[in-house]
Amino acid sequence: MTDDARLSDFATANNDEEPARAARGDDGSSSAATETAPADGDTIAPADETDDATASPAIETARSTYAWGAHTCSRCGESTDRVWRGDGSLVCPECKDW
Repeated sequence: MTDDARLSDFATANNDEEPARAARGDDGSSSAATETAPADGDTIAPADETDDATASPAIETARSTYAWGAHTCSRCGESTDRVWRGDGSLVCPECKDW
């Protein structure tokens, strides 16, 4: 047997969700209205709505710190096959502040 496996090797003819539902005792009917209904006198406050276009991102997008291939250093202009991020741009090993 090889170490490689195909996704289809793990698939079954039955729906994979069925055993999980049976184990939970879930019959598929929705009882969310009775489970989420507030107790007498309780009210649910509406969630704050924001316009996605004006909302600021909570986290900054991740950027690479290293790249390989045919690159040109943004500081010295030399051709290199390895670059690292330094001061916001990709630079060669000689220009990188270690």
